[in-house]
Amino acid sequence: MGYVMRIRHKLLGWLEDNQGTFALVWALCLTVIIMAMGCVVDSMRVYHAKQLAQTAADSLALSASAAVDRDDPNRPIEGKLYKYSQIAGPTHDFTGNMLASVKYDIADGDDRLLARATVSGDYRTMFMAAFGHKTISINAVSDVTYSKVEGTPASVFFVVDNSGSMGYLDKAGKKKSITLKNNLQSFMVKLQTLQAKQKNDIFRTALYPFSADPNNRYSDIEDDGLIPSHVIHPKWGVLTPHTITRMQDRVGTDSSGALGRAKAAFPLESAQHKLVNGEGAPLKFLVFMSDGANNTSTECETKKVWVDDPTPEYWWKTKRNGQRIVKYSQPKKYWNWNHEPASDGYYEEKQVCETDYFFDRRSLAHCSAMKNAGAVIYTIAYDVAASQKAHAEQFLLNCSSGVEYFKTVDRSEDLEKAFDDIGDAIVEEVIRIKR
Repeated sequence: MGYVMRIRHKLLGWLEDNQGTFALVWALCLTVIIMAMGCVVDSMRVYHAKQLAQTAADSLALSASAAVDRDDPNRPIEGKLYKYSQIAGPTHDFTGNMLASVKYDIADGDDRLLARATVSGDYRTMFMAAFGHKTISINAVSDVTYSKVEGTPASVFFVVDNSGSMGYLDKAGKKKSITLKNNLQSFMVKLQTLQAKQKNDIFRTALYPFSADPNNRYSDIEDDGLIPSHVIHPKWGVLTPHTITRMQDRVGTDSSGALGRAKAAFPLESAQHKLVNGEGAPLKFLVFMSDGANNTSTECETKKVWVDDPTPEYWWKTKRNGQRIVKYSQPKKYWNWNHEPASDGYYEEKQVCETDYFFDRRSLAHCSAMKNAGAVIYTIAYDVAASQKAHAEQFLLNCSSGVEYFKTVDRSEDLEKAFDDIGDAIVEEVIRIKR
């Protein structure tokens, strides 16, 4: 019992001794807090690493399957291990050890997989190692199936800016109109590569260049901005180099006519595809590029306009001798008088003119109609002047099928990537990610 009392006495004494006690307690608490925060950091980085791995796996699976579909001899080699940097991962691999591989033509239950991409690696923990977890495995798998219908027929229309500013240099020092033409031709090569594998024609293309001629100097620019002499109406196959290179930068900007012609042409495409491919519901794509905002325009219409012309209330009559008598207060026998009530004014038909973005309104109405009819619209804002940037980009975003279908670029190489991405997206409509 005495031994227990001595221990109790020492413990009470230690608790009553404040010298250094709080420092020790705070040190212990701070250590626990730091370790907890460290574990949170490790957890977040593990989550981020898994996201990177999955995105990279999806990208590799799609690119590998697209390469198979195009008979590309440079496609990823089956079973070979590739570093993260070699497969063009979406960002830097901070783990430093992710590896990827691909396998082709796999039986998977009822499905036949075209490609399976696997990305794996280890994340070396910074804080969890104190609890025995020095590394955490990162694994991601992405499968791509064969499409039910290879080479799904599609109509791909292009609405492109031929305004005067397309003759300017972009931020990379390249003439914008030439950059546009080069990228359109590259786009055609991408479509033609897929077309070459098909028995029947599967692509129909059309080109609608636009400008604007507010001073009526050019006979070949219509009032709605369309340039009919350079229009290529929907046809089988791709646009030829000549039809692309003959475009010229002209004057102003009005996209409404070009978009309106595309809207009118899309409903006629189903019958054409049905006739050749037996497919009555082809995919429909519109690629719309502009380097600035539409011009404002002045439009006039006849309206009833209020004329402010106040008059007092009065009574009047004419005597036999022709003398006209007027009274501004009601006479006693007012029924023998003509009465004119007081008035603040009157309505009169006049021509009223208003300046606004009428071209935008008509253009967006055409965009909405095409989207409602099932067309997918990609839009590109290319090197837009700072004074027009906010307005033009909002207009093009509103016309597009959504944020992911709208691209804004400032340099020739960026425009090249935008067209390349859109081309890949259209081609890969014949492929779908399984999981």
